[in-house]
Amino acid sequence: MKILLLFAFRNILRQKRRAILLGTAMALGTCFLVLAGSFVSGISQTLFDRVMVFVAGHVSVIVGDRGYQYRPALRGEASLRDGLAKLPHVEHVQETMGIICRMVGEKKGDNGILIGVDLNQKLSAKELADNRDNFPMVAGSFNDLSRPDLDVPAILSRSKAQFLGVKPGDLFAVRFQDSRGRQQVAHLDLVGIFEPANSFMDAPLFVSMARLKTMMDMDSTDLPYLYLTLEDAQHNARAIADSVRRMLAPRLAALPVRIATSTTFLDGFAAGLKTDSASRVRVDRQLEPAIGWKPGRVLLPLDLARALSVRPGDTVEISSGFSHAGDTVLDRAEVAGTWSPPSGSAGLALWDEDAFQGARSFRSHLSGDTGIGQVQAAAKTLDTLLSPEWTLLPRTPTTDDVRDQMRQVGERDWKSPVVAVRTMYETGEMILKLAAALNIITLVAVLVLFLVVLTGVVNTLRMTVRERTREIGTLRSLGMQASQVRVLFLLETGMLALLSALAGVVGAGLVMYGLSQLSFRIQGNPLSILMVRGHLVFVPGILSTLGQILMVVGMAVLAAWGPSAAAARLSPADALRHHE
Repeated sequence: MKILLLFAFRNILRQKRRAILLGTAMALGTCFLVLAGSFVSGISQTLFDRVMVFVAGHVSVIVGDRGYQYRPALRGEASLRDGLAKLPHVEHVQETMGIICRMVGEKKGDNGILIGVDLNQKLSAKELADNRDNFPMVAGSFNDLSRPDLDVPAILSRSKAQFLGVKPGDLFAVRFQDSRGRQQVAHLDLVGIFEPANSFMDAPLFVSMARLKTMMDMDSTDLPYLYLTLEDAQHNARAIADSVRRMLAPRLAALPVRIATSTTFLDGFAAGLKTDSASRVRVDRQLEPAIGWKPGRVLLPLDLARALSVRPGDTVEISSGFSHAGDTVLDRAEVAGTWSPPSGSAGLALWDEDAFQGARSFRSHLSGDTGIGQVQAAAKTLDTLLSPEWTLLPRTPTTDDVRDQMRQVGERDWKSPVVAVRTMYETGEMILKLAAALNIITLVAVLVLFLVVLTGVVNTLRMTVRERTREIGTLRSLGMQASQVRVLFLLETGMLALLSALAGVVGAGLVMYGLSQLSFRIQGNPLSILMVRGHLVFVPGILSTLGQILMVVGMAVLAAWGPSAAAARLSPADALRHHE
């Protein structure tokens, strides 16, 4: 084999012109293959690490208040975050909100997205480096978002700050809708400006999560959206999402209330009673209220109604805790009738679901554990007529399904809060399809290129066999076997392909370095979402590059098999008599 290797190397050196032309073609093909593969890997990494994580997290828990998807709040459920953080493969759980807002500066106004940053979150050294890379500050610091001497410190992108006409130290206004659907205006202090890594990060306006919760009329126990960052997200995302959804299975909802008339009051609990058309028929059949059921009405336990001396048609006041401002949350409801609760739920009033869930949007200062027990006891009689803590939406396999689900949420198909668990694959399916399409385009282009190159390899080897027929006859007459002749030609092709592929890898590295130094304009460039700070990103992998080299060598050797076999079949006598 050593002698065959020496012969193969000698033959390559003897046929310099042919080797250079054929090697150059294979080197260019390898260069394009490595370059295209690294570019697609760079796009995928950019989409996954710099876009998808901010758009949807690896796994996201999306919440909406009574059907309004832009009012993110599960009241008093912050403990769920700690439970989710204990799941396997979960690196950390981040609270986040993205609120559509209108910004007004010194010069102009513009739309934006108000985003809360959890400054109390502990990040690894890699995550801190990624944040610095994604949000390079040109003025101020991200840590300035926690400045205690300012009401609401904020950070903007450079282009957005220039458009609004504001600079660090200036005040500007934002108008938005809070978690209860009220229009609010807040004045923010600009403390920092960053250069966005791509155009996608141009729109957000960053404030601390604690201050955003206050602006949204939420407290620390309220739960907004959650983004989960995972280990090996591409393999674990769907399994973790299924586990998260199982953890979020809702219980029936209960609310401690005080029901009062003008002369007296009694403490008890309330549950929501569904009021859709099918549920109303069942309510009338199972509970037989004294008068027809209508929205906003309440069914009182028989003993409680007697104690309060109220009858159907009377109006009662229902106090359900306190607002964030400390005011008593007070509703008025007409008594639709009375009902006889089963054992264990004697103090349970049944309230119209919409009014009940509206009252639940305020945090009560009373414990609801006993109320949950009363609702569970009542469920034996009322079955599925009672309102849950929230509606857990089904998993959506595609972006189209996500869009349909969001439209249904916007139509308020559910009275209770809604919760959906999604992965980056559903939320960003279109982005992931883009990466897949680029991979397919690259593969097709490479196959076409190598089809041309390999055609040249076959033709070149056929000519080589014809020109070296007498040499083959001499080698055979000296004792070389037919199989050794075949191996000799395969070794020549393999060595040439290997050297060419290595040269192509070096060339690809130089081209990648040169292209990555070019700077492109981000503003107004739709392709900037695939870039980082206006630069193309290439991510060559060691294993993928080795695989590409092996593929080039393998395809070249495979193409050389036919001409090599033809050379091996020549008889020594015929080969020696051959004349050009």
